[in-house]
Amino acid sequence: GNFDAIVIDDWHLADAGSQALWSQVHSAAEAAPRLVLVYRPGLAPGAAERLLHEQQAGAAHLRLEPLPADAVFDLVQQLSGRPEPRRFAAMLARATDGNPFYMAETLRHLVERGMLSAAADGSWQTPYDDSTIGYEELPLPESVRSAVLGRVARLPERARRVLEAAALADEPFGAAL
Repeated sequence: GNFDAIVIDDWHLADAGSQALWSQVHSAAEAAPRLVLVYRPGLAPGAAERLLHEQQAGAAHLRLEPLPADAVFDLVQQLSGRPEPRRFAAMLARATDGNPFYMAETLRHLVERGMLSAAADGSWQTPYDDSTIGYEELPLPESVRSAVLGRVARLPERARRVLEAAALADEPFGAAL
């Protein structure tokens, strides 16, 4: 009773039981605080209906969209000190799907592993700058890998089968394949 709002970040990651529990706790409160749900696209089955129910009950919501490729480029350009970091920015956007948390985790991981460092002029450098086509050599951190695998695990069985087949195909491949 001593707060005005409940903010649930990463609502999209909560299982159905947790989402239902928040709804019950919120509706059972004597002086119901404002409920704010923060989520990303790609809700699990049933979550869209629960979200709509919460919105109709007065919950505020904030859908966090991924950063578009040009915004990732601008960010990498500003952070890296490089005038034209297109290949690195494209790799980062592709590997993280424009998710700012995944981007920060990936950059932190690369720095910790010595794969990304600052040159004398302050600009970024990697061991692959002169030889790479798209920085595919750079590893993803376990936190990003785990989050992506968690999202995949929530997909229906048929969608997971398509992803498994795509993982075995030569890259890049088009939608027709």
